Amino acid sequence: MVFSAWRQRIRLLGIVLILWRWWSTPKGRIWRDRNIVKIPVVGPLIHKMSIEIYFRVFGTIYSGAGDNIETIRVAAEACRNGWMEDRIKRITIPLMLREGETFVPAMEAAGVFTRTSLTRLKTGQETGNLLSASQQIANFYEAETNYRMANTIEMIQTVVWLFVAAAITFLTLVSAEVANISPPTY
Repeated sequence: MVFSAWRQRIRLLGIVLILWRWWSTPKGRIWRDRNIVKIPVVGPLIHKMSIEIYFRVFGTIYSGAGDNIETIRVAAEACRNGWMEDRIKRITIPLMLREGETFVPAMEAAGVFTRTSLTRLKTGQETGNLLSASQQIANFYEAETNYRMANTIEMIQTVVWLFVAAAITFLTLVSAEVANISPPTY
């Protein structure tokens, strides 16, 4: 019986170690980051934080010159999301270099940016204010993620407090019942 419990723990530890090791490979990191954005509540926050970081870095090093492939590549590497980095490097940059596609349609083809960011980028590209548009996107997503993070923390705190209140109520009821039990008198 004891050996069975240890075997289960060892198997679980082995699975965790294998998974952790695989996630440290490039393919594993891409798979993890692609699927982590699908997690309810937390996934969209992580995705939008990566978009914010991408545009913060892009806006910082963007020069406004015609050839900003290096800027796009560096910003993709800085966004801390292997899936976004892979899609930008494998789809966006080749589309711009080989096909001569403009910036926004190439970014849209990557499939990693939200409609809001693409719309703002399109406006920035049409007005010739891509730097300002990227800074606005970064500021918008920073504010949104801060707001949503605060709301998520409040929601978690509320659930924890409800659980604690229920536990205290249960313990109070049980202790009141125990106090009413009296031993038989002979």
